[in-house]
Amino acid sequence: DASEEVALQAFDATVRTTLPFAFASSMSRFTFSYKDTLMIGAFVVLPNFFDSWAGLAHGIPMRYFAVKGFDNLVRVLAYIPLSFAVMECLSSCCLQWRGPREWLVV
Repeated sequence: DASEEVALQAFDATVRTTLPFAFASSMSRFTFSYKDTLMIGAFVVLPNFFDSWAGLAHGIPMRYFAVKGFDNLVRVLAYIPLSFAVMECLSSCCLQWRGPREWLVV
């Protein structure tokens, strides 16, 4: 029984050291493609755009609508895809960390 426990501990240690790197090397650089992040961004920003559009009928100035539309466009095309890429890079750097990450996964 003691040898089985030692073997399980050795296996656990091997899995913890090699498995994250095996997963990282088998996956591409980014999980989401640019098209995927554009779609996610569109679904995040569209309600705000439609709210501004409806506001035109209730007296919102056209200048505000144009600025808000440009802001939404920048968010969809640049900010949201860039934030996905940064979050993936940061999380891939932390695959070997132990502690809170394991508490969340296990």
